[in-house]
Amino acid sequence: LLSMMEENQYIINATLTVHLDKITSGGFEILINALTKTSDYVEFIVAKEELNYQIMNIVNSQKINLG
Repeated sequence: LLSMMEENQYIINATLTVHLDKITSGGFEILINALTKTSDYVEFIVAKEELNYQIMNIVNSQKINLG
């Protein structure tokens, strides 16, 4: 996940952190913090959506069921 995000064109790599935040009976939570290279809201939403799709692709490729 971290290496995928480091390659993302919208992320300022020096600000990127990825942490396993919580483990619960229902799963786990990952905390991702990063600054983007844009201050334009629409571009930020595009960057956020792209990252979410990349994360979904990783989850799907590992055959993880997100019930």
